[in-house]
Amino acid sequence: MKINGLSASEIRINGRKVQSTAELQNLSAQLIESINVRYVAGANMVTENAGGVIDIKLKQTPAKGFYGSISAGAGYARRMGLSNENIGGVICARIGNLNIYEAPFARWMDLKEWSTQWVTDLETGLERFRQPLRSDIRLFSYTNNLALNYEVNSRHSVGISWHTEYSKTRTNDIDDAADMLRLQTRPRVFANVVSATYSGALNDAGDNISFSAEWMNRNMRLTQFFHNSPDVPDLGLREKSDIFEFNLDYSHVFNKIHRMNVGAIYKLIDIHSDEDAYASSGSTTYANMKVMAQTPLAYASMSGEFGIFRYYGALNWQMNSVKVDTQKALTQNSINPTVQLSIPFGKDRSHNLSVIYKHILDRIPYDAISEKKVWSDAYNYSVGNKSLKAPTEHYVSVMAGFWNNKLNLSASYAYDNNTIFWRTSNDPENRNVFYTAPVNIGGLSIYALRGEFTQRLFNAWTVKAVARLAFNTEDMEMSGVNYKGARLRQYYSLSNSLSLKGWGAGLNAYVEPTFKYLDRTYHTVYQIDCSLYKTFLDDNLQIIANFVPYEQRRKLTRHSAGEAITLKYTTPPQRLGLRVVWYFSGGKKDIQVNVKPSSLNYIETKDSL
Repeated sequence: MKINGLSASEIRINGRKVQSTAELQNLSAQLIESINVRYVAGANMVTENAGGVIDIKLKQTPAKGFYGSISAGAGYARRMGLSNENIGGVICARIGNLNIYEAPFARWMDLKEWSTQWVTDLETGLERFRQPLRSDIRLFSYTNNLALNYEVNSRHSVGISWHTEYSKTRTNDIDDAADMLRLQTRPRVFANVVSATYSGALNDAGDNISFSAEWMNRNMRLTQFFHNSPDVPDLGLREKSDIFEFNLDYSHVFNKIHRMNVGAIYKLIDIHSDEDAYASSGSTTYANMKVMAQTPLAYASMSGEFGIFRYYGALNWQMNSVKVDTQKALTQNSINPTVQLSIPFGKDRSHNLSVIYKHILDRIPYDAISEKKVWSDAYNYSVGNKSLKAPTEHYVSVMAGFWNNKLNLSASYAYDNNTIFWRTSNDPENRNVFYTAPVNIGGLSIYALRGEFTQRLFNAWTVKAVARLAFNTEDMEMSGVNYKGARLRQYYSLSNSLSLKGWGAGLNAYVEPTFKYLDRTYHTVYQIDCSLYKTFLDDNLQIIANFVPYEQRRKLTRHSAGEAITLKYTTPPQRLGLRVVWYFSGGKKDIQVNVKPSSLNYIETKDSL
């Protein structure tokens, strides 16, 4: 999800951070009361994204009652058959002063992915190697979110939550020309997040304090077996992660207009990984790694209004400290200011102008520090980098909204340092195999222009058009090649939604033309998707159909040692999905639910292959 073209820092449901997109897929629009967008990430966020926060507020919960939904769906894809079966539900209930939120979701997938990779000599233009591949993928995943919040009285509340997830995947990479199994990958992930929160009003003047403590335990086991490749050892990887986070926040309101927030956050990460390599000769090699990381952060902010002039100002101090095995800890310190100023203008104040500046020190890329070797297919794998640093960014944006945000225009500039780039290299044992490793690269400047227009027609039809142009300036040397000049990246989308009594439809299209980023070329992608829904039984039953009739998948070209490696996905794009939702409710009306559980999650830093 993006805010003004930038990835959102957080997405929340009733104050709780969403752990995975599966929960959003299971949340029907009819359960949502409102969505509030905060355009800038707050000073209390350890975040790599400048896009701000999306707050989803659910409808009010009945007193001594409940509401929610149960849904089930499946998909059909050309040349693959039935796939992507899922079932889930959401229930919100209130019993006395106790608010309950429960959201289970399960998904099964059985699909195929076709692709072709070929290698071309850059000097002669001759193709040296071509390999068609097919990936047979079977997946089962389950997530559940349980949150309880007890309102002790009108001023104080306590809450606990438990998020659990489990996924099991089996992928067979097959030489599609010879119908021969090359690589079998079996990852399993089991994770739990437990949190406890307290929030309270200290007085009638508006002083509030909140505290939260969270713990995530994540266990990942990955096995990869090679077939018909005796020179490549089988791999076994076990990784255990424990992440702790503590938050303390105090807020005070001056003259009912200006709000001050001060607080502190402490985050501790402990990762143990063990990797085994089983050679065909029977010999076994072992490698293990321990990563300890911590991020303390202290912040203060002020927000409010002077007449029609609105402001937000914040300052935080953040430190990233990482220790790998017995190496000396790598430490990054940063003072991060944030300033946002906005003012309405025009005869009826239907226009708005905002200016934003923010400095960001990203999260520690701990997942890419662990030097685990993971194959994405039989010809590509990635490794980590013990010396990896967290990127930093200066970000400036000017935004203008006209006619109550019917038209939004923005211009931004970002200067990124220590950007993480996945450099491609040849495998030393096999010239037809390539690997990527993350490295920090020097300063990059990004200029962007964005426009968004929304128009409602005939009180039933809404049209929205988005265009974004970005210019990345490059001036650096990598693997003996100089990259200089400006790179243009474009994005265009058009969405239509039609809503009449009892039924509705949507038609959306987007295109992203070819663009280059250092030694990579991302070729044109586009898609058209459609949806149709109908409600029955006083809007308690809803049937939704969606389908993709036309799509161009990604083709990616990388360079290494004078060669171009091109990977193109050739899976047929046509697919159809069907979903059925039943809405239910009971009890009295108009009692607000207030659930504030976990915000902790595991961040994966990986290549885009």
